[in-house]
Parts: sequence; structure tokens; C-alpha cells
Amino acid sequence: MEYSNNGKEMRTLLEQMEFEKILHPFDVDFMNPVSRFLYQSDYKKKIITEGLIHTYPADVTVRYISDALKINKNNFAILPGENEIEKICVTFDDGLVPKKLVVAAFNYCGYFCSLDYGNTPGMSSMVFEQRNQEDDTDEIRGKETFLYHISPRIYEGNILANGLSPRHRNLYFNYPERVYLINGSTPETKILSLGLQLADALHEKLLRQNIPDKYKDCYSWTIYKIDIDKLPADIRLFKDPDYKFGIFTPDNVPTPAFSGIGHFDYHKFNTTGNVDEIKIIWNTK
Repeated sequence: MEYSNNGKEMRTLLEQMEFEKILHPFDVDFMNPVSRFLYQSDYKKKIITEGLIHTYPADVTVRYISDALKINKNNFAILPGENEIEKICVTFDDGLVPKKLVVAAFNYCGYFCSLDYGNTPGMSSMVFEQRNQEDDTDEIRGKETFLYHISPRIYEGNILANGLSPRHRNLYFNYPERVYLINGSTPETKILSLGLQLADALHEKLLRQNIPDKYKDCYSWTIYKIDIDKLPADIRLFKDPDYKFGIFTPDNVPTPAFSGIGHFDYHKFNTTGNVDEIKIIWNTK
């Protein structure tokens, strides 16, 4: 019997199977549709979310996956991410344990691959982050009056017309659909420093893709000021595990929540060498 991988059928199958039986690479039964689906899923395109309503604690996840996939516990590291949100790094022999199976196992425990370091011959290193963090909406709404979002200026027209929508990818990591924001209390120099890192990453990406006519777009940026009281009542806000001043939401941020926009340009940085000399020029929406 063939099973589609939609939510209800996959959730039912997962609930009926033992965790170790599904995931063990040497005992896996490829006649089992769950095992076959987990093994064949492409982690860069498909994240298994069916039936996942929470994330297992990092230490429990390490124990489960170490036992199930026979990866030495010393090959796991629980990383103290920003805002006290833990991540897990694992190094393994991908000749013995296929990378897709490792990713599927972490997905089953409520984690996604945020960073793949690639592999040296026979070895892979990957970082996994929690998909289902604790909701920080009330705390953030209580502390902040405004939030910010920064992006290249070339996207300004689209953002002002349509608002901010969650994206599956960003320049550094393979994230689920999220909109990334910055605390309103963040010092301006910190915002500018983050923007420069993102601009440099975008420039490197365009260099690799050999798109020289787009280079000029990398260093002209827009900052959007968002009134937190104008956000939809049901929007969810979470602390960023990778950036101290960061927040993300899996929901849309509509344009009526924008209270102003500003611009900053890093072309000047190439001659001054001092990010403190770059200033945000604000104007009303």
C-alpha cells in the first residue's frame, strides 16, 4: 500500500511506529512507507512537520539520535545560542550514517538544519535549531514599543506595497518561513553592523553567481520602523537564537504597522573604514 506524505496519514503512521524502529539505519525496513519517506526526503526542500507540535529537550534529542543512529555521544555538542536558546551540532561519518537520515531524525524531534558545514571526505558537520520555541510574544510586547526590519533597498517598493512575508531562506541559513526583526531598543551602531554583515554576505553570493550588474544593490539598505501596537493581535513573536537583539515571527507583518522608513548606504564605508560614520536617514512613510 502506498501512502502520500500529507499531514494526517504521516502523523498516523508516526504515532504507530516506535522511534528507534523508524530511524535505525541498519534495521530500517524500506518496505515501511514511513521509513522510506524519512530516508528519501530532501532536507533542503522538504522539512517534515507533520504531527510535530513541540521540540524535545536538547539532551533528550541527543540521547535518542545517538542511540537510534549509533553516533557516538561525543560527536554531539549542545551549543548555548543567543537568548538562552540551545542548538545542537553533530559531526558524523556520512559513509556509515546517510546525511538525509540524520536530518530526518532531527526533524522528528522538532529540529531543523540551520547550517550545513559541508563535508570533508567521509565526515559531515551540521547545526540544528529548535522549530518550536516557547512563545515570547507577551514579553516582547511588554518591553518594546517599536521593532525594526532591514533589507536591501531594491525590495522597498514591494515591501511597502505588500508588507513583510515569511521567507524560507536567508543569506546564511536554511530557516523555516520567518520574518526577522530587531528590537526597538537596539543601538543604531548594532543595527548598522548587522546590516553590513548581511550586505557583505549578499555581495559574496552575487560574486559566486557572477551577477556584476547587481553588485551596486548590495550596499544600499532600507530600515522599516514597526509600531508594535499596530501589529495584528494574533501575531506570534519569538527571540532569535542567533542574534542577541533579534526577533522573528512566522506571521505576516502588514504595512499599516509601519510607522516610518529610513535609509543607509555602505558605499561610503569602503572609503571611511568606520561604520560609526554611517548614519540612518529617517523619513516618514
